[in-house]
Amino acid sequence: MEHYSLKLRELLKQTADAWVLERSNGEELWFTPTSFRIETEGRTQSVDYINLVAEEEEISETTLVKRCLEDLEGIDTSILTFPPYFSKPEPERLCYLIAYIDRKSFPQKSIIKRLESYYYLGDVLTSRGWAAKDNGAMLKVFKARKTKYIRKIAKRVYALFSARGIAHLYTVSFIRSTYLVRMSETDFYGQLIPAARIMRMEELAHE
Repeated sequence: MEHYSLKLRELLKQTADAWVLERSNGEELWFTPTSFRIETEGRTQSVDYINLVAEEEEISETTLVKRCLEDLEGIDTSILTFPPYFSKPEPERLCYLIAYIDRKSFPQKSIIKRLESYYYLGDVLTSRGWAAKDNGAMLKVFKARKTKYIRKIAKRVYALFSARGIAHLYTVSFIRSTYLVRMSETDFYGQLIPAARIMRMEELAHE
């Protein structure tokens, strides 16, 4: 590793950290000269580096905060429906969401479904005061690093769509939980959240 630059070593560390948090059981990641392969229980997926570079260039055309705000623009007129677990008592809802996020199939769920799950996890954790016992319940299922990561996602997804309005969670196309976690505290709480609140106030003023 010594022959790699400091920047590359840092990028590799970030990639490894992110992969360890989100990988499925038994999943292996292999790097080749042109692509990387994901192998899980005999199934292999290959992703060319050139496709990743193109995706990153598309995202970096403007700031992440601006792209997220553009995704939150407009007035939503859809009828909001609550997920079935919403009617459960808070302790049951918490246990359900922890188990749901822990499912092997969760990473394959739609972006909207994952955002919805994190939103309602953030909702119940906020209502219960982000209690130590709830953190303990998560630690029984996830490792410490992943618990911290999931709590951060839940907190930010809940904060954003509480500020903008939950209905907008179902209309976004750009926003990802990983993008929200990637933002610095200053960008997220100092720029994105205040701007989302202003959007919401302006929307309410025109109703």
